[in-house]
Amino acid sequence: MGIGELRASWEELGPKIAEDYGEWDESRRGAVATHLEALSSFLEGEADVDQFRSRIDSLSKSEPYWGFRGTSQMFFNQLVKGSEREDLEAALRAVLPAPADEADAHAKLVAFGAAVMAAREHAEAIGETKPGVGRIDAFASFFWELQDREEWPVFFPNSRDLLEEHELLDVAQPQPDLYLDYRRVIHELRDLLGADTWAVEHLLWRLGKGAPEEEDAGEESAAPEETALEEEGTADVYAGYRRHGLYFPDEVVTSLILSLATKRFVILSGISGTGKTQIATGLAAYLEEMNGGAAEVEPPQADAENHYLQLTAPKIRRGFVSLTVDDRAFFESTVGLPERGGSQLYATRLPDGSRHQMRLNNIGFAAADRELFRLYFRKDIAEWVRENARPGDFVHIAPRPEEGIDIDLKVVSGVARSEEDGAELHSVIAVKSEWTDSRGLLGYFNPITSTYARTDLIELLLRAGDDPDRPYLVILDEMNLARVEYYFSDFLSALESGEPLRLMSSGMADESAANLESSEVEVPARLEIPPNVCFLGTVNVDETTHPFSAKVLDRANVIEFNDVDVERALGHGDAAPAEGLRLKDGALDPFWLCTAKAEALAPAARAHDVEEFTSALEDVHAMLERHNLHFGYRVIDEISAFVGHALGKVEGDNDTVVRAAFDLQLRQKVIPKLSGGRELEEPLAHLLHYCLDGERGEAVDLDAVRTAARVRLEGMGEAPPPLYPGSARKLLHMLDRLADVGFVGALE
Repeated sequence: MGIGELRASWEELGPKIAEDYGEWDESRRGAVATHLEALSSFLEGEADVDQFRSRIDSLSKSEPYWGFRGTSQMFFNQLVKGSEREDLEAALRAVLPAPADEADAHAKLVAFGAAVMAAREHAEAIGETKPGVGRIDAFASFFWELQDREEWPVFFPNSRDLLEEHELLDVAQPQPDLYLDYRRVIHELRDLLGADTWAVEHLLWRLGKGAPEEEDAGEESAAPEETALEEEGTADVYAGYRRHGLYFPDEVVTSLILSLATKRFVILSGISGTGKTQIATGLAAYLEEMNGGAAEVEPPQADAENHYLQLTAPKIRRGFVSLTVDDRAFFESTVGLPERGGSQLYATRLPDGSRHQMRLNNIGFAAADRELFRLYFRKDIAEWVRENARPGDFVHIAPRPEEGIDIDLKVVSGVARSEEDGAELHSVIAVKSEWTDSRGLLGYFNPITSTYARTDLIELLLRAGDDPDRPYLVILDEMNLARVEYYFSDFLSALESGEPLRLMSSGMADESAANLESSEVEVPARLEIPPNVCFLGTVNVDETTHPFSAKVLDRANVIEFNDVDVERALGHGDAAPAEGLRLKDGALDPFWLCTAKAEALAPAARAHDVEEFTSALEDVHAMLERHNLHFGYRVIDEISAFVGHALGKVEGDNDTVVRAAFDLQLRQKVIPKLSGGRELEEPLAHLLHYCLDGERGEAVDLDAVRTAARVRLEGMGEAPPPLYPGSARKLLHMLDRLADVGFVGALE
């Protein structure tokens, strides 16, 4: 083992590496240039930290040759979510410029480490996931190598592990010293092999994680063979739909994404067969394609002397693990189990050599055959777990009685399953007409078996809670076959208030945990809906379905699908037009769909600075208030946030974007609540008149405004199209329907 073995490997593999990576490195230089532009824009104050993070994430997804992968992007996301903006921007602008020398590098890493610790404290205070301290070297050096790759190599985990394996690097050092020692070894290898930094990285990658065709980048760049989808524009969400044979107008896709970024509940309404379910599953397929499916791991191989307890977000946060049947058997055969109703302390050693204690409680139930064993990480161990483990990691338990302690404890990563075996980031749930409560979605505690009857939705919520940086979609198909208020009211309240769902009493939860099988994950008594879970409901409005109440419509964006392009369906027409609102560069940042309520509504402030928008919203509210049909603060906030998201995320000048976004919100948030008989003629006519030119009229001639709208929507006169054409078309349809049958529902 050692540097001589690496030199021998270079002599064997060097020519092959040069052949495999020649063109690859040329393309990589181009990708580095675009990342440098994003970095310069941030360092010079042209972009704020949110724009910088979003740009780096977008580039990493669209550039296969260079960029963050996996945990470094997760670290960046968590850092942004959990930090005070001004403090984080100052810390990043201090650490990201390449150091002048080793002393400067050491000082930068120490200062940035302090900033990360402050961010962790702030994240905990506001209820966000704390950024891990283990990514500091890799994160900073990524940007340093962009600027000077021969001086400051990226701290790749694969390279670190290979150097440790060859006894060239002591990984027990604190992070700043570890990175500088790592840099020294990379420089020695570079000089010894007569190669550049990238060639050394390629060698270590080849010797570590595998041949180029097997690369999935971990923290390295993906292999050239994995870029085939780039020809179609993998990062382009509209192209992502087309790759799956789905052709929707761009504005419909954009509206869906902006709606979910604003509020995590969207209703897709229309006649049967227009593709409502497909637009939902198409978004799910795109997100899974971009994010590699849900992260699933399997435990390392256990044996009689080594055992592994998988960690989830709740277990890390609460500081205890309920033991399964297999867990109990291991403890009983090695360190012993406490008597019924008792507890037992285990002397525990952490990797740094410090000694602490864990406590195992045996909670006895009234029934003599029921026991619940809970292993508690006491204070110091609990904090160590929070700092060093992520959901999906495992606690490795190794008894060491011969060394005077009960247990050696360390955190290890699970072995990733193959992509084909990965869990999906979405679940399609067919609503049943007989649902009269939430059990079809949430499951229930079965008193006969003393276990919790889990559902697909519960499984998804538990996965999403352990995978906070990727969006999960719940698609409720045929949502109104049952009355939504009966089975979904718990979710509406939880999404609005942020309070957890109550699944069962604490006593039931303990009893269920006592019956855990080896493959199960504990279901808590109260379960929060993670901020990265969005709900999409598809509905057909006909005589077989139930109407929506104002309560439901008030809490959703309603997107209608009633237009059918017969020519394209028969193969004679063109693809759906690229018109209306479009995301910048067609790029969807998954981070938009992983935000808590306050952050999702924050862009409202941007919209409030635009007078055209605020005036229009005030006008519409005043017109409806005359008829007691006005909306409340919730709708005002959400319309404002939607327009604010559009201003920051879609292409076009501000006036055009505001007008188009407000038109969508009239259709999605305001008009859907207008249902009734002839009493609606006057308010609908006033709204239609306003949608033509943005002018309020005290008295509106119903027939005249209907005729004017028809002429201008069909482009038959010299007058320009309506100011808000989509809303005008919907209102004209409602007035025509009202004239024909005397009643109109907005969702028809």
